[in-house]
Amino acid sequence: MISVSVLSNENVKKKTIIMFAILDYIFLLLFILCPNVEAQEGDSWDLPKNLKPVKYALTLITFLEKDNLNFSGDITIEMNCVTETDQIVLHAKDLTIGPPDVLVKMVTADKGEADLKVASHGYGKENDFYIIKMGVKLVPRVVYRVYIKFKGDLSESLNGYYYVSYEEGELTKYTTSTWFEPIGARSAFPCMDEPALKATFTISMGHAPNLIAVSNMPKADSQTLAIDGRTDSWVLDIFEESKLMSTYLVAFTLGEYEFVKVPADGLSFEIGIWIRKKYLQQIELAMKTVVGALKFYKNYFKVNYALKKLDLVAVLDQSRGGMESYGMITLSQFFNTSDMLEESRNIFQPCTPLKSSYKYNSMMNSS
Repeated sequence: MISVSVLSNENVKKKTIIMFAILDYIFLLLFILCPNVEAQEGDSWDLPKNLKPVKYALTLITFLEKDNLNFSGDITIEMNCVTETDQIVLHAKDLTIGPPDVLVKMVTADKGEADLKVASHGYGKENDFYIIKMGVKLVPRVVYRVYIKFKGDLSESLNGYYYVSYEEGELTKYTTSTWFEPIGARSAFPCMDEPALKATFTISMGHAPNLIAVSNMPKADSQTLAIDGRTDSWVLDIFEESKLMSTYLVAFTLGEYEFVKVPADGLSFEIGIWIRKKYLQQIELAMKTVVGALKFYKNYFKVNYALKKLDLVAVLDQSRGGMESYGMITLSQFFNTSDMLEESRNIFQPCTPLKSSYKYNSMMNSS
């Protein structure tokens, strides 16, 4: 059980400011339901309108070692054909995709699959396009599935799928997280990386046994994962399928986290804080403030939070602040600072306009 330390009035005031600011992040969920902003036809940076994604199934295996900071994955994209086309155009950036790593199949009337000929595939000349040229035409009102295997390096720049390091005793340890807004998802997995092209996501994270995986949705299952050349048993965490969302709202993180379940009597969802063990004693006020503010907003706006859970994840060295995602918020490790008031200004200032979008939560909840 976490002990409650005696705080000075000044510290209480500073921490209260920070914790109320955390709540601004919660309203990012509401952007999921904002009206789609369609780009102008003919803009060269737009994806063609021939295909629309329906669902993604992503499996990502992450390696976090000093000389091996990378990931490998496979993705299945189910899509509807809107108008006839002989190519599939996706977004991908700095991902390695080999010649045999792309398959396209048509979903048949009996829910089976029929293999289709892929003539060629590779990166386009601009706009991070990855173009799959087909040997046959894709026809309207038919569902297709694209299967892609890929590899990539974790970013050092706090964009896309990135890592940060920290020292613990004489050991160097690593944490990963995502920053996909506005167009960072394409550097983690092939996708249709435009806000209007919403789909559901089922995410599976493979990782070393000492790490914890957190994503947008609650965990549905964990399995043992065998990795070639390794004697230890890795873990594959499988998360529930999401509701419709844009690619930039996808989020996942790996780290040596401790989980604190926040008591939330009167709320219909679970609130959790994921943080390094050394900071556990500093989150008591955060827990109380988050719950109190959520109850206030529920009563004030007369709508319910539409998801099963809200996770707050403290990520090291996320110097530009926090990333608000569907069901998950990543924050700077603001507990480790001598000037918490200044830190709160740096982290939370961009999020204040999000309150006006709270009405969209009610729309999601009724859908």
